[in-house]
Amino acid sequence: MLSVLRNGGGTFLAFVPPDTKIPPGQLVRLNTPAGAKLKGRLFLVPIRPTVALVPLDTVTLVATRIEDFGPRLAITLVGTPAPHLTVVFDVRL
Repeated sequence: MLSVLRNGGGTFLAFVPPDTKIPPGQLVRLNTPAGAKLKGRLFLVPIRPTVALVPLDTVTLVATRIEDFGPRLAITLVGTPAPHLTVVFDVRL
């Protein structure tokens, strides 16, 4: 599952384990017990949006469109304040 996390270090595309129970649209504050358990289980990729996607020190699930172009994978966040924010991964073997 994909989410967006924002803390003092920046904004991140956060890959969340599939067994995580976060309802869509719900913010999880990182300074709560649920947030503390979640922080150690995330894979973070830094992103630089032009607007704040979530409040500081929170994480939330986001809707995405994922396109596979062979050696390139594009993940576009949809329904966020930054329209068409796309993160591209290039695979090099």
